[in-house]
Amino acid sequence: MANDLKELNDILFDTLRGIKDNSVDVKQANAVIGVSNALVNNAKVQLQAMKLSGGKTPPKFLSIEAGPQTTNFKNKHEAMTAYAQNIGERNVADAISKHGKKDFEKGLKEWLEETNQKY
Repeated sequence: MANDLKELNDILFDTLRGIKDNSVDVKQANAVIGVSNALVNNAKVQLQAMKLSGGKTPPKFLSIEAGPQTTNFKNKHEAMTAYAQNIGERNVADAISKHGKKDFEKGLKEWLEETNQKY
């Protein structure tokens, strides 16, 4: 058993076919539906928790791969501020005065590429 969304869909469609060909009775079908609803609700809770915690990996149950996470900054200054804070500076001015404008901009460009971010 894969225990994922694809398998759940397969089971639900098998149950539907079973109802149509009379190999599954209504009581069995209702039991499958009840468990399926519980699984789907559990996946919803996991997704909410992932979103709230800033997680980048979707629950395994959904059978999807995490794609690259991209942050789109509103503008260059927002990206520069985030980079300055990432390197331990309070703001862009402090970062440029400590590292120099050329090195700061080079570091910013490399950081944006490494972290799959853009503005």
